[in-house]
This record gives sequence, structure tokens and C-alpha cells, in this order.
Amino acid sequence: MLDFWNDVSVTLFDFVLGWLLYVPRWLAVVAVALATAALMTIIRKWTTNQDRLRRVAADLRRLKDLRRTALDAQNKEALARVQKTKGQISILKVKAEASPLLVILLPVALLATWAFQRLAFYPTAAGETIEVVAYLPSRTAEGDILHLVPQRGLRAVNGWVQPARVVENPPSLWDRGWAMLTFREVTPPEPDVQAIWQLQGEAATEPYFLVFRWKDQTLERELRVGQNIYSPAFDMRPDETLKAEIRLRETRLLSIPGLGPWLPAWIVGYLLVTIPCVPLLKRALRIY
Repeated sequence: MLDFWNDVSVTLFDFVLGWLLYVPRWLAVVAVALATAALMTIIRKWTTNQDRLRRVAADLRRLKDLRRTALDAQNKEALARVQKTKGQISILKVKAEASPLLVILLPVALLATWAFQRLAFYPTAAGETIEVVAYLPSRTAEGDILHLVPQRGLRAVNGWVQPARVVENPPSLWDRGWAMLTFREVTPPEPDVQAIWQLQGEAATEPYFLVFRWKDQTLERELRVGQNIYSPAFDMRPDETLKAEIRLRETRLLSIPGLGPWLPAWIVGYLLVTIPCVPLLKRALRIY
């Protein structure tokens, strides 16, 4: 089901927004963010009762004035009536705004999926050195030998055969931030057992297929070189003992880093543009 969703989003938006793959990645993220803000604003206009929302906004402004008057006069009964009326109007506003949220959910989800597949990282250029990492399941695998099958067009800078090494992982920025919010001690994650290759490739119209060998196990992953799209950075399927990562350079807006695996750098930049643009567009177009 997930593969079907990814295929639909990539096919649809490659046709609509494929031209963004030829501009700098940060500019493409900004363009997608602006498109999202515009889409949300337009859908809001055509799926809500603007007259009702306009009257709700006027009523809330009037209630704000009445609340200030009640506070100045220290009139608790009037203040309670204002608060009750404000709550009732707020409920009406939420109900009126439910429709655009439901309508916008599908196109924004498809657009975000496409952006993750196409804009989250920079594609690998011809001749660029890129790290490819194999992860082993247990620390007992330290010292085991892994073999990456040689193939035409690819060069292993540090050799095709690599030993598995234990790599201690410091707490991520996400873990440190969450620890500060919850006032708990940060504990480093379990160390990884990794074998790392540094590869360089010639530009090719078709992806290379990396073949990893470890004991009696074989793992295949694709690597695209010299194209304007990239291979998935992670393809860690739960049914596989041996897993692999292609360490791509992530897209950042104004060098702003991500906040962990669930909030990568491109999403942070995307949200920093989209969130303030929605109210600005609403105000400019007089949409409530």
C-alpha cells in the first residue's frame, strides 16, 4: 500500500512539478512551500462560508472589546457572559473550518510524499565521493568481512572488501532537545555495527545495483549517479537482517538543520516558509 501511494504521488507530481528538479534544491523547497500555502488558501476560500466566517471574526473583535470593558469595570458577571459567548462562537468557527482541512489533506499529503522522494536530498553527481553503509544486526558481528560486488562504472575508493566495525553513536539533536523538554538524562543509543564504502561513479541513465555479501546473505540496493533524482537514502525493510544506507547530502534552507529522523532539514525549511505565508495570503486576499 505504501509503495502504491509513493508511486501515485511521484508519477502525478513529476508531471506537474518535475521542472523543479532542474533548479537548486533549496529554491525547489521554497516553491513547494509557497504552492502549499496558496493551495491551502484557495481551498479555504471555496470550501467555507466566507460570510459566516466574516461575521464570526467581527463578533470576536466585538467580544474582545466587551471583555476589556468588563475587566476595567471588574464586572464578573459580564466577563462570564463574554467568555461563554466567545466559546460558543469559537465552536461555530471550528465547525466552519473543518471542510477545508479535510479537502486539503489529500493533495498536501501527496505533495509532501513527492517532496520527500525528490527534494529531501541532493542527487549524487558523477565523480562525487559518496558513503554507502551496511548495518549488521549484532555487536557480535564486529570484525566480520563484507564484500561489495565490483561493477563497471563504479570505483570503491577504500576497496570493495570492508570489515564490520562498532561505531558509537552520540545522542542526536532530536534526543537532546526532547531531553531538555522532559527534564530527563540523555542516554546514547546502542552502537551500530557498520561496514562503510566510499564510492565514486560515472554518470549513467540507469541506476547501479549495489550487491552486498555477508556470510550467506545478499542485499541489493540501487544507486543513481549523474541524474537529477536520487535513490532512497534508507531502505531498511524489517524482514532483512542486513540493512544499508546511502549517505546523501540533505537539502537545507539557509543551512537550518533538521530536528531528528522525523523532522528532517527540508521539512523544517518547508514549514518555516509555509506557516507564515498562509495568514499573509489570507490577509492579502481578504479570505477569512
